[in-house]
Amino acid sequence: MPFRRLNIHVTDNESVADQRPIPTPDNEQMELLTQLRRGRTIRAPAIRRALREATRAVVWLDTLIETMDSRHEPNPDMLVIPQLQHLARLLRRLIALVEGEARELETEHDLWRQIAY
Repeated sequence: MPFRRLNIHVTDNESVADQRPIPTPDNEQMELLTQLRRGRTIRAPAIRRALREATRAVVWLDTLIETMDSRHEPNPDMLVIPQLQHLARLLRRLIALVEGEARELETEHDLWRQIAY
């Protein structure tokens, strides 16, 4: 048995109040949003690498301190200080990455605010 096609046409005669355009970013804003997204994509693995490296450095330092017998080690600080300096460099790198992330998030927030209003 063949199906019959029903042609039903419904019209909506009511008007919508407060018609306004949907805010959308222009080309320049889209380019900036793309750059911000790309920066986040690149920064995320760098943060993970720095955290992994810092974790390994802390574990190594902890092991060094636990196993080192200062009575038999002529200069124990000569082993510990370079590792602490390495940790300080990692901390500075992480701070820079996180600050960059915060700046870009603020820029993106400001950009979307401009687009919306």
